[in-house]
Amino acid sequence: MPDQRRAALSVTAALLLILGVISWRMRGPEPKPANAPGGEFSAVRALDAERATIGGRTPHPIGSAANHAVRDRIIARLESLGYIVNIQRTFACNAHTNCGTVENIIAHTPGQPSGPSVLLCAHYDSVFAGPGASDDGTGVAALLEIARAVRSEKFRNAVTFLIDDGEEAGLLGAEGFVADRSVADPVAAVINLEARGTSGPSALFETSSHNRWFLPLVANALPRPITTSLFYGLYELLPNDTDMTVFRRAGLTGVNFAYLKNVVWYHTPLDDIDHVDLHSLQHHGDNALASLRALGNTELRRTSTSNSVWFDVLGFFVVSWPAKWTLIGAIATLVLALLAAYVLIREAQATWYEISIGTGAFVVAAVASAALAMIAMLLTPRDKWIAHPQALVVAAWTIGIAAAIEVVALARRRTNVDAMFAGIAIAWNLAAVAVTVMLVDASYAFLIPGLALAIAAMLRATGNGNATLLATMCAVIAAIIWFPFGVVLYDVLGRMSIVAIALILALVATTFASLFSRARGLCIGALAIVVVCVIVTRVLPVATNEQPRRVTLTYIDDEMRTQWVASSPVANVSQPERLFPWYGSVMPMYYFAPAPKLPIAPVTITREANSIRVRSQRNADRVSLVVHATLPSIRVNGIMPPPQSARFRPFVAPGWTRVFVFGSEAVVDIGRSTPVEVYGMDYTASLPPEGHSLESVRDSSSARTSDSGDVTMTIRHTVL
Repeated sequence: MPDQRRAALSVTAALLLILGVISWRMRGPEPKPANAPGGEFSAVRALDAERATIGGRTPHPIGSAANHAVRDRIIARLESLGYIVNIQRTFACNAHTNCGTVENIIAHTPGQPSGPSVLLCAHYDSVFAGPGASDDGTGVAALLEIARAVRSEKFRNAVTFLIDDGEEAGLLGAEGFVADRSVADPVAAVINLEARGTSGPSALFETSSHNRWFLPLVANALPRPITTSLFYGLYELLPNDTDMTVFRRAGLTGVNFAYLKNVVWYHTPLDDIDHVDLHSLQHHGDNALASLRALGNTELRRTSTSNSVWFDVLGFFVVSWPAKWTLIGAIATLVLALLAAYVLIREAQATWYEISIGTGAFVVAAVASAALAMIAMLLTPRDKWIAHPQALVVAAWTIGIAAAIEVVALARRRTNVDAMFAGIAIAWNLAAVAVTVMLVDASYAFLIPGLALAIAAMLRATGNGNATLLATMCAVIAAIIWFPFGVVLYDVLGRMSIVAIALILALVATTFASLFSRARGLCIGALAIVVVCVIVTRVLPVATNEQPRRVTLTYIDDEMRTQWVASSPVANVSQPERLFPWYGSVMPMYYFAPAPKLPIAPVTITREANSIRVRSQRNADRVSLVVHATLPSIRVNGIMPPPQSARFRPFVAPGWTRVFVFGSEAVVDIGRSTPVEVYGMDYTASLPPEGHSLESVRDSSSARTSDSGDVTMTIRHTVL
């Protein structure tokens, strides 16, 4: 058998094995049955608790009658377990001036130790559009099952359960909790449970800052850890928030778990009890229970001034080290790679030019894979989420691997395998140094493969080691680190992930591509696979009833005109327009059609001195006030919003101030008595009867409402 074919089989077998292990581990643990030992977490028992409390079939947003019913059932469940339960009822605001009255459920066992406590947190409210069985019904279910499991367990620290309200309204429950020092002050550490999908592994994706002292403690306690500091680093750069954002701002130690597959059901009517994944629920509960036992029995007032860099190895264990060591390590591995190149040159086995070809091939492979994936993506439907993404993901994997092998094979015509290997090792380690400087949390993804490649290059330079074996080992190490991202990225980013997936696979392929001096047959086969995948993606339906598009509908009465509005074209609602001036360029395009004038009582706006009152005459779910001015100081129903954090991203354009209140009335102190231009709005979570036919057209077209749901809205505009 030719050496190249033998090398291809060796690498392919190793990578398929790694991919198989990743697929198995990411499925999550097997759910434990209802008769599992009492001290263990059982997903079956937890799901029973969810059915009995959340229900999982009816939306229960903040302030609704359904929300209050869920609250009462959770309280009864905790009290039946022997917990002391209190309700924290408070009006809270966030930094975006979203406000509302929340009712947080706070529970603890009698006779707990004094001193700092561990807080387990999940939220019981849902969005208006869906029942929230996974977001965050499974979080609540996990906490109820943990409360049962540890009811008689003794911890060094006190344990408090917070099942809060208004998270979907803008983290209002957490804001109200930390604003009340009488309940928040005893808390030193938080374990938060969330979901951005309805299945997948429960990942430790966020921690509080200065995590060096507690990250290894928690990570090593997890029975099936799925975690990386790259999640933490990227999350720091994004505007996304959970309750943990508020707890971190309050200075609390914390860990945050979530799962994110099947995001197409997230915040829609399909996030119901029938779509709860027991593997995900079991993983969620195992993680939270293990974290509680780790933090509940340690000294919580410890501190550190540094972070960790960490990653899991196929969900079996976690590797971590102090972030401050990373740059030294990256420079050291780069020096080792350069030293291997020097040895090759000294022994007349290569020249610097030949080695630089390998370094250049690494860069070209990355660029080529991304460019080809972009072309493939542009040839497929433009929707962010599609019903059948599997073929598109396969195309991205194929492009990444084939592009790297072809580029490196072309470069091999001007150099030899050892020079190529050394050049690629240098490229990986240059990337490791650069990434360490820019985003240290991602450094391990280049540093560990770079170290393996540098060692392999040195072994080859000194005449030791089989090239196929060394390349296979390097490929395995890179695959262990990078393949999980190739598996989950579509669920995170949707269609745009295809470019990133191809790039990831190209990086992995560079670790072994130097073994190939000919790749024409491989590239022809890869091209055929990609073409077939693109055709399949184009032919299959973009949406189905089980994998629907998201289309929200609104009836708007803005005094001058009445309109139907849709987030995507539906029937004759197809005239594109930007909706409100105060959102500026951040407002997406919506689609309009004339609507009949209906006898709906409009919102009212009145003013007295520095205060403006906005009131819904029809007792709507929500009211909003927009002022055409920048207001440095503002109070809503007497409450001042918290300060904006470094991660704050404004929702409105400069020169505008927006207040959004969950309730039918709000009094806003704008801190000035001079006249201002204002808009008042109110919203109810349904369309008028005249819109039911439009809903039917939407629902029959494999689309569903999402997030805030379908809305009837009135707007009034004046100067006060």
